[in-house]
Amino acid sequence: MRKQVADSPRSGVRAPVSSSPVVSRPGPTDPGRSMPLMGETSMDEKRGSASNRGATHLWQSLGAARIGTYRLDLSAGRIFGDAWYFRLLGYPPEADGLALEAFLEQLHQEDRRRYQTALQAIRCRLSDQLELCILICRGSTESVPMLDRGQVLIDQERLWIAGVHIDLTGVVAPLRQLASHDQLTGLLSRHGIWRLVEQAHHHAQVSQRDCAIALLDIDHLKDINDMHGTVVGDQLLSALGARLDAHLRLQNITIGRWGGDEFLAIATDTNEAALVKHIDAARQMITNEPPRIDGQAIQVTLSAGVTTARPLMDSAEQALARADLALYRAKKDGCNRVHGSSLSTDNRTMSLAILVQDAVRMARVTPVFQPVVRLRDRQPVAEEAFSRIMENGSRLLNASAFIEVALQLKLLHRIDQMLFDAALERIAYPPANAVCPGKDAGSLLTFVHISEDLIRHPATLNEMVRTINEHPEFAARSSGMLPMVLVLNEHLVIKHRGMVADSLQPMLDFGCKLSITGYGNHDSALELLHQDLAFSFLSFDPCLVQKALESDGARAALARMQQAAHALGITTIAKQIQNPSTLDLVVDLGLDWGQGYLLGVPTDPRWPHSARSC
Repeated sequence: MRKQVADSPRSGVRAPVSSSPVVSRPGPTDPGRSMPLMGETSMDEKRGSASNRGATHLWQSLGAARIGTYRLDLSAGRIFGDAWYFRLLGYPPEADGLALEAFLEQLHQEDRRRYQTALQAIRCRLSDQLELCILICRGSTESVPMLDRGQVLIDQERLWIAGVHIDLTGVVAPLRQLASHDQLTGLLSRHGIWRLVEQAHHHAQVSQRDCAIALLDIDHLKDINDMHGTVVGDQLLSALGARLDAHLRLQNITIGRWGGDEFLAIATDTNEAALVKHIDAARQMITNEPPRIDGQAIQVTLSAGVTTARPLMDSAEQALARADLALYRAKKDGCNRVHGSSLSTDNRTMSLAILVQDAVRMARVTPVFQPVVRLRDRQPVAEEAFSRIMENGSRLLNASAFIEVALQLKLLHRIDQMLFDAALERIAYPPANAVCPGKDAGSLLTFVHISEDLIRHPATLNEMVRTINEHPEFAARSSGMLPMVLVLNEHLVIKHRGMVADSLQPMLDFGCKLSITGYGNHDSALELLHQDLAFSFLSFDPCLVQKALESDGARAALARMQQAAHALGITTIAKQIQNPSTLDLVVDLGLDWGQGYLLGVPTDPRWPHSARSC
């Protein structure tokens, strides 16, 4: 039903009214104005009396909850509201209306930009509702947090927003507490502690004084969870957080939960050596006086990495990378120790850490694709995706140069995801300069590596599955049509067989196949082929292939593995074929496919990896 539009008696500007009956709202100064006179008791009047009482109660409830209602005429750029609405904005309750520009002027600059963006989306018919948390300036000193929530109405070709303003004073502080503090330990959350790190880093820049951070990790928490249960593990985390906080607070060091079993500490006006001393004292306290859970002492140790932030030389993120590397070295050296970055990280490792961190943050991981050929006729049948990172704008680093650093920084799963996305794009939109002459890249199988770090990040794997689901090229295809092969290292399959199967099943449902790489490097290699993971491809360990050139025993072992794979219908692959003697060997043994510089070089990283990136 169309709504009517009538003239506003006070402002002279046309305002919307519904064609359905409207109950007048009592004013704030005379709440009984619309109530019937005593003695008038007709049925209609009784109904009207009940209606007015309901309107009065509604009005009182809105006032108690500090909620104001409004209608914004986007066509005229004017807002009409009730008395509570104008009171919330700092105007007299009897105000006739408000220009939209005047309202926008009351918002903080960032909120004003967000509000204007939301209104533009509504004008363009891209949205039919408005919901923003804003900070409204009342006078020169007072700011009030508000929730603005509205619904779009189109009335006789005019665009309106009918909505409410809800005063969030008294609500924001508890919400901020929830947002900035970890619910398990009560310490600052990841977001909360990182804000302090950034503030301290900025302060150090301005004051040119020292600032140091430490990353702490509970050693072998998984073993404790396995032995005592996750409930005890959570109680242990909470107890450790409280004791670390109480101990470090005395030294003006703030600690927060960084995530999982990690804590992050920040100390202003403190250098690396001093913070190492304080963190090591906390470590010794925990070791010598283990926390008691339900009366039982739980023996636990900590490892930590410490660094000094260098505000004039690097960012807060780069300082965190140094602390993370120092923690990794402490773990690698046997746990239950504290390492400073100046002692544990050489300059090359540090520069690589910064390079990897920047490449991931800026999405500058470069994919290259190397051909895989059928050995009997040298025809291209697949290509394998590899990650590269550009150094100094010219030198291209192979994955082997930065893979360990990426693992230390817990960024390898992000690099895997970027490479997967690039491979998916290449399959969907094959470039004209295909990796294999005379062969369309879209018709080739694409091999993509899956690291242990990626398997440990199910949320990232879910994002990758969602990318396939939402990709316009694959959404239209039937299931089982994605020509991608997921490559797993032999060690990963042995260590996490059950986890691998569960994690990758959604991708296998899209038609992805499995390949095992580095095969033959483990005593139980043959048993892997008979497990529940259905491998379609197998690439032998290049070291085993090289040994087969020199040793009859290694050659015989390689031949047995080749025959076992063929008996199971598995395609075998030889990699890193760099010379004719290696090529002759794998052909003689009957391997199916091969890869190496002798057979084809990777794509030039300057080429577009897909038609859409041309």
